[in-house]
Amino acid sequence: MTHTPGPWKDRVATGMPDHMISGSREGVCVIPFKYGEGSGTARRNANARLIAAAPELLAWLEAFCAMWRCGVRNTDNIEAAVTDARALLARISDDHDCGPGCDCENNVR
Repeated sequence: MTHTPGPWKDRVATGMPDHMISGSREGVCVIPFKYGEGSGTARRNANARLIAAAPELLAWLEAFCAMWRCGVRNTDNIEAAVTDARALLARISDDHDCGPGCDCENNVR
């Protein structure tokens, strides 16, 4: 069995505090709203972004390992791979809010 095909998106139902990570055809997981120390909107948003990026992170790792295994180690290919990795990391970092006004592809609210 393989994982749910990507891309995965973070969806928040109107009026609901839970995040629903969904794939192209089915739900992947729910990140419930929790009270307590360290919980809150910022942490849930960060967790949701990281989980939703899992298929892309896996694809990047597979591509990079295949490139390395095949001996493709020229500077242009490595720089392109690092650029892709940085773009993924920027999108899932704590600095990325993906709230109203964000124009990234993951903003489906």
